[in-house]
Amino acid sequence: MPSHRTRIKICGLTREADVDAAVQAGVDAIGFVLYPKSPRCVTPERAAELARRLPPFVTPVLLFVNASPEFIAQGVAAVPNALLQFHGDETAADCLAAGRPFIRA
Repeated sequence: MPSHRTRIKICGLTREADVDAAVQAGVDAIGFVLYPKSPRCVTPERAAELARRLPPFVTPVLLFVNASPEFIAQGVAAVPNALLQFHGDETAADCLAAGRPFIRA
């Protein structure tokens, strides 16, 4: 029988205390929103600061909505070990062009 495990991702965190609390609670991934229209948006630099707080087995996720390839590259440069999440009108080719593991919401 295959063994499946539900993974938990908390998205939209912007403060150190919230990141730390999520890690303490046992999350598997923490998402950082890089979408300027979101009230939970952070810059790539801020995402990097917060991602540095994560232990090795907690995955940072960068969430993009219809971002330019240049902005995606900025995010990837700031948080090179991140999984990418695309949440806009990106095509499969757009997602693959980022050259990183990704999920499509």
